[in-house]
Amino acid sequence: MIDLKALREDPDRYREGARLKNADPFAVDRALDADKRRVEAQQEHDRLKAEQNAAGKSIGSLPADEKAAAVAKLGELKASVKVADEHMKAAAAEMSEAALLIPLPPDDDVPRGKDDTENVVLRTQGEPTTFDFEPKDHIALCKDLGLADFEAGVRLAGSRSYVLTGLGAKLHRAVLQFSLDLMEGHGFTPAVVPVLVREEALVGTGFFPAGRDSVYTVESDGMHLVGTGEVGLTGLHMNQTLREEDLPLKYTTVSTCFRREAGTYGKDTAGLYRVHQFDKCEQVVVCRADEQESREWHAKMLGYSEEV
Repeated sequence: MIDLKALREDPDRYREGARLKNADPFAVDRALDADKRRVEAQQEHDRLKAEQNAAGKSIGSLPADEKAAAVAKLGELKASVKVADEHMKAAAAEMSEAALLIPLPPDDDVPRGKDDTENVVLRTQGEPTTFDFEPKDHIALCKDLGLADFEAGVRLAGSRSYVLTGLGAKLHRAVLQFSLDLMEGHGFTPAVVPVLVREEALVGTGFFPAGRDSVYTVESDGMHLVGTGEVGLTGLHMNQTLREEDLPLKYTTVSTCFRREAGTYGKDTAGLYRVHQFDKCEQVVVCRADEQESREWHAKMLGYSEEV
């Protein structure tokens, strides 16, 4: 969730950030309105609670003929405190729901664009290979070399599925192990994390509520299949307080990932891309909430990926 103090101080920055990320800018106004109502309800609750406490303490010293009215008044105050508490909780829930829809504004050095067609190339490495023959795509190569069976995958699990076979299966495992070993060599701690997680794990890592359509849900158990190992690695310390001297914490995992690929009908539907189940090696760093340190780690982690 975004910093509510920063949102109150500069709401226009978050409205513009939402617009740039194609999110709902009105979520900012809904969050601020709910926050205002939450503060007002809390003030009313605290005022009534103080009255209730004072009235309760004074009853014992009242004359007998005044006690009945005082007890009745105390009952009214108690009911009013409960109503104010309900209003406060309802407003807080509305605020949280709206705030979760507000994205972090992009940094000033992030290129602006309506979608990926306006991406900016930062640099290139080497030159594209030229062939003196017609090269085969990965689907043809997999079939010719017996690396994958796409038809079997469809028979087993429907579209966007495949089966790796023979050297394809061995290559798959080797590449993942190579990546894991490389990350461990850079000081990352390997972890095997759950791929079936609770709602709060996906909310806490920013994948819910906006990305709910892309996640498989086991409704009977209130659990969800993750689309990335980031969820488990980032959630390792959820609801914990970490000591600054223990930071940074560096984790890596190889995990199976699941994505519904909702709304991508007709996009890269053949082969190994945009599939519902795949494995990958993930890296996560938990560092101080410092922009410069975060940028430095981002550059290092990008370098590790390029090293692979």
